[in-house]
Amino acid sequence: MKFFAQLYNRLDETTNPALRKRALVDYLAQATESDRIWAIGLLYDKRPKRIVTVAKLKEWGAEASELPNWLFEESLSYTGDVLETVSLVLPMPNLASTESLTFWINHINGLSKSEEEEKKIATLEAWELLDPHARYVFNKLLTGGLRISVKQKTLATAIAKVSNRPSDLIAVRLEQSWTPAKSTFEKLFLTALESDHLSKPYPFFSAYGLEKALEKKMDKIGDADDWIAERKWDGIRIQIIVRENQLFIWTNEQDLITNKCPEFLRLLEKFDQDVVLDGELVSIKNGLPVSLPILKSRLNKKTASKKIQAETPLSFIAYDLLELTGKDMRLLPLKDRRKNMA
Repeated sequence: MKFFAQLYNRLDETTNPALRKRALVDYLAQATESDRIWAIGLLYDKRPKRIVTVAKLKEWGAEASELPNWLFEESLSYTGDVLETVSLVLPMPNLASTESLTFWINHINGLSKSEEEEKKIATLEAWELLDPHARYVFNKLLTGGLRISVKQKTLATAIAKVSNRPSDLIAVRLEQSWTPAKSTFEKLFLTALESDHLSKPYPFFSAYGLEKALEKKMDKIGDADDWIAERKWDGIRIQIIVRENQLFIWTNEQDLITNKCPEFLRLLEKFDQDVVLDGELVSIKNGLPVSLPILKSRLNKKTASKKIQAETPLSFIAYDLLELTGKDMRLLPLKDRRKNMA
């Protein structure tokens, strides 16, 4: 638990992707396999259910601290966080626990059907064995409130670093339906599958605007029929992959966003053959494009509820056909590839 608490603090102290990746790699490189899978699950929003309410922890913590009520409340007003306050006002342990993250999660899950008094006794005993940082994480786990946002790309890159597996494959495995209690690090990330190739995107090659100097000399760039232009929408470049009745959606930033675009699941019914399309993800509402910050805000959410889908509906503007029925189409001229999209 000590090492995971250190990881939690390092992630909480910065939003810099490089520093966060370094913290994740440091932790995953030294953690046991069971601690690895639980840590990844916790960071990917797969938390244990709440065992104790925050109100009860406040009550037990105030009692265990033996502080006057006014002093406990004054401490709470300073930190602004019940769980942090409880973690700090209790005495330091005489000998801090060296038990693993997995041990403490199993300990917490084992209390799920216990009576309140049993939960209280077990909680007080745990507090006596944990230092303030580990105690705070324990409190978060106990109340089901351990939330720390780590981008999929950052987490996948860190896992790829310690596992020597491609980061795009790791991202696909993260998006699958899995739970830490029923998975292992090796099974989820290291075991090769025959279907691994299905999710792989092609390299992105986006169009670029003309240089300013050429914009002023449009008559000098040759016949307009020799050029292909794309409108610049306020969207995100993506590839939509349909292979063997599976859907994968990648951004040009190497983010897998399939689960955030449930509207596109209908493409599995639309296409009766494998296809890879290159284009732009946009949001169109009331006939007008929605701004890019709003679109990104939707994609930053873990899931897309029906309300979110209605507020920021997604559309796809196809520019290019990269693969058809398993055949790489990129050797054909772009005009011919676009004809095949019709």
